[in-house]
Amino acid sequence: CYFEKKGEVNEIKKMFKDYFKKQGSDESLLEILKKVVGSITLGIDLCSIFNEIILVSYTENIICKKMVYLYLSIYSEKNEEMGIMSINTFIKDCNSQDSKIRGLAIRSLCSMKTFIALEYMQKQLLIMIEDNHYYVRKICVMAILKIYYYNNSFFEANFLIDKLYNLIKDPNDSVVYNSICALEEIMREEGGMAINSKIMIYMLNRIEDFNIYGQSAILKILSTYKPNSKEEMIEIMNALDIKVNSFSLSTTISIFNIFIIYCNSLPDITLSVIERMLPILISNIGFNELEQRFLVFQILVEFSKISEIKDKMRESYKLFYLNECDQNYIIPLKIQILTNLITEDNSTEILDELSEYINERDYVCNCVIKGFVSLLQSSLNIKQLIWKKFLIYSKFSNKKYLKFITESIHEAKSSLVDMPLDLISEIENNFCLFKDENILISICRLFSYLPLKYKKAPYILEFILMKFLSEECEYSTELLNEALDSSMRLFFKRPGEMIPIITKFFKQFFTSELKISKNIDIRDRCIFYHNALKYKFNDLKSFFETESSSVDKFEKSPISLLLKVI
Repeated sequence: CYFEKKGEVNEIKKMFKDYFKKQGSDESLLEILKKVVGSITLGIDLCSIFNEIILVSYTENIICKKMVYLYLSIYSEKNEEMGIMSINTFIKDCNSQDSKIRGLAIRSLCSMKTFIALEYMQKQLLIMIEDNHYYVRKICVMAILKIYYYNNSFFEANFLIDKLYNLIKDPNDSVVYNSICALEEIMREEGGMAINSKIMIYMLNRIEDFNIYGQSAILKILSTYKPNSKEEMIEIMNALDIKVNSFSLSTTISIFNIFIIYCNSLPDITLSVIERMLPILISNIGFNELEQRFLVFQILVEFSKISEIKDKMRESYKLFYLNECDQNYIIPLKIQILTNLITEDNSTEILDELSEYINERDYVCNCVIKGFVSLLQSSLNIKQLIWKKFLIYSKFSNKKYLKFITESIHEAKSSLVDMPLDLISEIENNFCLFKDENILISICRLFSYLPLKYKKAPYILEFILMKFLSEECEYSTELLNEALDSSMRLFFKRPGEMIPIITKFFKQFFTSELKISKNIDIRDRCIFYHNALKYKFNDLKSFFETESSSVDKFEKSPISLLLKVI
């Protein structure tokens, strides 16, 4: 292997010798440099051809220049003398007539990782920042950022931050974009680039000159600007509103972001802003960019919770029906929007449509059932219809839907009183099929909410409690905590059935040497219940029999919902 590598180096030297002897063309030099780059990739040491590379660095061919600079950048780090010669080569090319070569030279000089290069780079940068070509100025802007990190005293002494602010007025959009990015990074501890009304107006007038990335950067900065008056704020919104339809979706959303932030100071126009946003967002729900499509649906979910906007969205609720090409992260958002838009008038149609998705893959089925559970918690008079659908699904042969229903149904706490007895029987009779811990936790909670309706509840709880006293238990302590709480609540409703079960569990728990009995949290809970039953029976009874009133839903203003999305 050594001789093969040695042969490669000698062959490259011979090729350079022939090139110099015959004064070869750029094409022949390109072939030699390709072989050089290929050898570097293979890990072959080519330090011995450094002089030849320096000699061919005078070429004006831009492709050959790039490969020469690649070689110099790599080997200048390994040898100080080579580094100095490389720096001299880069500085020489910084005075080239070709703007691309000047740009490549200053970029290669700035990319060198030696402190020797930093001093030369600083001097060259102060000269080239005023170059007449945008490509060179664009690279110099990013070089200023490197100086900020490596030599902050030079950065401050030469007022380079002022130069960056001056470059915001550069006629080329890429130079302006780089300047904005550099200022944002340099001033991130102060909250980002500082702007005044003059900078704001200037960037607002030039925003159409930039590509999508430049527009997003400018809008991000504008979102931090605090107008001096309401009149100025409205002027900014009007100026941006004209440009809404002429930009890309991501830029349009950034403009809406500014509108919503300004609505903190102008709450009266919040609904008008949302109504302006709504048709544009709905028209883009089929957008090809998946990330932006996901963001659109997230915003529409929040819109669908606002009562004043629901009526306008209901006109196009069919647009939110599922398609075969919908991704997994879009499906729950669509279902949530549909459940938020449902009314007693369109309930039959939407529920029938959602029922069609039950036979889809498990993930879709689970999302639909969770949507139905959320409807049980609403004030709509459709609860009996949903319970009937749940009962139909629970009787399917594979019991897959029964598992999904059992796992989610406890969330509809306020509607469990109307739960059909046939559905309760299905859950009790198929308990042995439930192995998933989340389903068992849900069942324990159902026993707490409906202690008298589940006839087999004590014996199911006994099975779960005794499972923890075996060495083969694979469940977490969360399930045991739920089972203990349900057992205590059930004890005061059905004491005759629960006394032997609780007595048996406590006796085995306190006398066994199992790992679960040494768990501090579980042991403290068991001691608490044991002592409370013994000494504070009435207090414990009143605690479990008193239904604590909880606030399930808070009335949220439209602006608070939108700020959550932002």
